[in-house]
Amino acid sequence: MIMATKYNIQYFTLSLADNKQIVFYCYTTKTFNGFCHTVKSLNNGIYGDKIITDTKSSYFNRTWERYDYESTLKRACNKIGKSIYNAAFVENNLQRTY
Repeated sequence: MIMATKYNIQYFTLSLADNKQIVFYCYTTKTFNGFCHTVKSLNNGIYGDKIITDTKSSYFNRTWERYDYESTLKRACNKIGKSIYNAAFVENNLQRTY
């Protein structure tokens, strides 16, 4: 099995109450028809560095997002499924940390 090469690796952090945070590990891979954004959510400080979601979005040409991984990050937050992760909260508290 050949593994796809990861590129454009970025980290985002979503700060929560009580000094807890969720870290999003993001990367891009090439696909046969375009590229794929992958976001892995790490529940840092609550359960240790446990992966809680694995979200992928495939694109054929380009994306019109305001910042890299915007759509896939929002989908990952929706998968977490808690009311605290609404769109406005995520938009105001998400920080790129590399």
